[in-house]
Amino acid sequence: MSSVPVAEPREGRTSRWLHAKRLRLALFVAFFESLLVLLSAHGWYYVAVAAAAAVALHIVVRRRTQNKLLHEITRTLAVSQLVAFLVPLLWVVVKAVAIAVLVVLALLLLAVLLIDRR
Repeated sequence: MSSVPVAEPREGRTSRWLHAKRLRLALFVAFFESLLVLLSAHGWYYVAVAAAAAVALHIVVRRRTQNKLLHEITRTLAVSQLVAFLVPLLWVVVKAVAIAVLVVLALLLLAVLLIDRR
């Protein structure tokens, strides 16, 4: 082992503030973006593309730079896009499950009506 100290990149005030508030900021952005997606008629596939691009950007920035502020910004962006992608995805899944349950209930009620008729 060498006794030469390693220079760590310095973390600025903005980077520390963003590190402390990143989850709150990401959820705030994801909330509004999810509302826009759910209330619009355009679909949510572009959110999937944005989430994939944000995650790819974060991976590239993490590997190629030591800038803490840029790292925190891309991480916050990636988290907000992933949450904004998960909300419409869960909406579709819950809606499909609800429709399936309604169809099964309708079939059961039809069977009860037909059996009771005899």
